[in-house]
Amino acid sequence: MRPSGQVTRCHFPRETSKILNSSGSINEPSYTFLSDEDTGIINPAPNTISFIVGGDLNKTEVIKIERTGNSNTSSNIFLEGDVWVDELTFTRRGGLKLDGDYAYFTGTTGLRLPQGTTEQRPTSEIGILRYNSTLDTFDIGFNVARPSTTTTATKWGNLSLEKNKSSWFVRSGDSIFGDIQLTNNARVLATNCSGSLPSITFDSDARTGFYKSTNGISLSVESNRNVEPVIKVTRISDAVRGNEVIMNADLLVEEISFSSLRMHGDYAYVDGVGGFRLPIGNTAQRNATTGVLRYNNQTNTFEMRTNSKWIIASGNIDTDTWVNRTGDSMTGNLKMTSNALIRASYGTVAAPSYSFDGDEDTGLIRSGSDAISLVVGGTVNATPAIIINRTGNGNNDKTITINGNLIVNGTQTTINTTELVIDDNKI
Repeated sequence: MRPSGQVTRCHFPRETSKILNSSGSINEPSYTFLSDEDTGIINPAPNTISFIVGGDLNKTEVIKIERTGNSNTSSNIFLEGDVWVDELTFTRRGGLKLDGDYAYFTGTTGLRLPQGTTEQRPTSEIGILRYNSTLDTFDIGFNVARPSTTTTATKWGNLSLEKNKSSWFVRSGDSIFGDIQLTNNARVLATNCSGSLPSITFDSDARTGFYKSTNGISLSVESNRNVEPVIKVTRISDAVRGNEVIMNADLLVEEISFSSLRMHGDYAYVDGVGGFRLPIGNTAQRNATTGVLRYNNQTNTFEMRTNSKWIIASGNIDTDTWVNRTGDSMTGNLKMTSNALIRASYGTVAAPSYSFDGDEDTGLIRSGSDAISLVVGGTVNATPAIIINRTGNGNNDKTITINGNLIVNGTQTTINTTELVIDDNKI
């Protein structure tokens, strides 16, 4: 039936009858209404149908449906303008494309994304957001240009919400192109891996990086060749400085500051010419740990701690001769180099300067200016047994005083003197 003009009523005798109309245009739709002639349906191209609303005012198609192929899913629906729907269902595998700037939802439930397995990921799409039912994660698909070629390929990353927390983390081993900018209090959360496969690593060296260790964090370098971490930081107490740093490597630094340093190596090597500055503190600040070496700024001495006592070594102010100022014992021989000295305090009769391990009140003291005394049992008898002093500058200007009996065992005693004075009246 091909009528001309307007038709008020039409009857079709057979089911195969048709109404054939012109394709129409946006201003004059083929199928329209008496009271609104610029609203209706047109056929702008083969295998295409469009719905026009107010064509004289809006020169666009509100809804456009076109066939792009011969399969059941090869159709596109274009919507122009805001779309308000209660529910939109796609019965076959296809997609929804928005040419606008945003999609706005007035509801409160949420946007349910497409769901599928890892194998069902699209292979040629970019900007894809979907739920991966295999990994229990949200997939993000982006396009990456290969540096060596002009071709591109779709890359996939996984974005998953950790259980019981509101922080997001990336669970994919894929690369991230560009900077990661975190807002205030935002975090990057990684899985707790091991030294053989660090949690935070590098694209060209997957065996080098950081991983979570017990109560701390460790840095591993080429873990396939060395299973021990290079640096291990562990919290050992709740104090402000309650951390322990273990280094399984040589440490080469210009300057380092710390509250406590423990070295498991065989030695510490300082490649410099200045000196090694020891911890400095007063006597009350001593740490009774065996093997401690420190400087006491109260006594101006260097101190060394054995398993039970402090050994004090002090540099004489006027010379470079060192003295041992403690009463502790020496287990070996003391060998002096040429012109070396042993310097002791003056001592007293009860505590001689040079004494003996089993008889500490017997020994040698300085009894006065240019005078020494030999003390025997000084805690019992305060008088020195022998006193030797200089009385002048001559070779023989010396006096020896014996406080006790003199016993000479020999066959001949020679006295070279011009005068012999004996106070006792009998010999």
